[in-house]
Amino acid sequence: MALDIYLKKIDTPASQLAAMLSNFIPESIALGAAFATASDNAFLLAGLIALQNLP
Repeated sequence: MALDIYLKKIDTPASQLAAMLSNFIPESIALGAAFATASDNAFLLAGLIALQNLP
């Protein structure tokens, strides 16, 4: 949140990139960990992430 406020103050379009990365990075870490540990819920997690990114 602080990063977004700072980027807005200096009037740069990078705030959209920061928002996108703050969503993508935790999802990719969680999905990678789920598949690396052969979790039964890995495909469910992948499906939920895919559904959330549909328009």
